[in-house]
Amino acid sequence: MAGVLVLAEARRDELREVSLELLTAARELKDHAGGRLAVAVAARDPAAYADALNVEGVDEVLTVATQSEHFDAHV
Repeated sequence: MAGVLVLAEARRDELREVSLELLTAARELKDHAGGRLAVAVAARDPAAYADALNVEGVDEVLTVATQSEHFDAHV
């Protein structure tokens, strides 16, 4: 069964609002199509965003620690 993966965005030590907007859309997809909903965040301290991303409907929060404190598209 397929699922949905949302890539959350953090900038300047803040979770971008668009990340929560994407989670809302992803929950609607999940409700319609089934499967799991996971959200991933890559940041120097990704655990700092885990609680804010662990909203209703999210099955898994994936945290990816990076070396850089600034966004790097190559990561």
